[in-house]
Amino acid sequence: MTEERITIDSNLDIQLHIHVFGFHPQGESILLIIFDASKEQVIRSIAVDCFIEKNKKQIKNTLKQYKISNQNPLNLIIWTHPDYDHSKGMELLVSEFANKQTILVTPDGMNIWNLVNAHALWTYIKTLFYVKKNRLLIEHVNNSNHRKYPDEYLPLHISDGILDDLHFSVEILTPHADKIIKKTEINKSLKYNDISISFIVHFGSMNFYFGGDVENESIKGVNQYRLTNLSYVKIPHHGSDTSDVLPSIIENLYIENEEDERYVTSVVTSFHNGKSKLPYDDVLNKYKSISNIIVKTDSIDREYYYGTYFVSYNIVAESVADSQCYGDANIWYNKYY
Repeated sequence: MTEERITIDSNLDIQLHIHVFGFHPQGESILLIIFDASKEQVIRSIAVDCFIEKNKKQIKNTLKQYKISNQNPLNLIIWTHPDYDHSKGMELLVSEFANKQTILVTPDGMNIWNLVNAHALWTYIKTLFYVKKNRLLIEHVNNSNHRKYPDEYLPLHISDGILDDLHFSVEILTPHADKIIKKTEINKSLKYNDISISFIVHFGSMNFYFGGDVENESIKGVNQYRLTNLSYVKIPHHGSDTSDVLPSIIENLYIENEEDERYVTSVVTSFHNGKSKLPYDDVLNKYKSISNIIVKTDSIDREYYYGTYFVSYNIVAESVADSQCYGDANIWYNKYY
């Protein structure tokens, strides 16, 4: 995509807001906002996945607080994969907060022929209806292990004419094209986690990783040096032991680059379905080696059946401007306490 250029009063006022919404027993949504704090103005907005049902409408309410609507739409929607806990209400997100200026990114391999789960298929069909009605641009993405530079979305150049310019982009890391072909065309089967999108947000000199529900084989397929200098990790697949290699990869990169200090915030959402009671403490313990703080959106003594973790980064200062836990969200680990 062509990089857009905008001029603002001061880059010192530019923040990245990250909202992670997790629900009990399952459900996940993420909202990313490029925010001009001096004008209290949204510069760009990104929604990642969706979970909206009954009283679980936190992402809708937050979008309205930022005054996002059909008239002032989301710039990008990333639908990482079609599992229920990442998809419930996706058609509402598209119908109420998007228009022809919005790009909807979905993983390659996600189509009406491969969605064997009835709920996933019906959600996809309903979402496509509003995609066409609101004239969204829909793109199916994949990556090859041999591609030097992965796909990028929303490349943005922010300048105040005084400080160094800020560059923003969303870099898609997975799914890998060869795995999609193997699963859908050779084996004639599809495990939704195999096609999950994961991505990195680059903003200034800061990097923010979002793992979707990728599992170890996909994580290992990413060029490891794309994972350097991370400030934030959205832990993949709800802290499952099928997605537990990321901490060791990142830790090895720290050692290689002789980076002693680790100021990484790691966030995980819960998933309780059948025998699955995620996240696993053993997996979260592995993240202690790379994190200064680990946050869970669910707690044992749950009261609200949702948890939201909000963090705001000052991009120029490379620091946290604000952070808050809401509902059942709680700090599971703090390196300094």
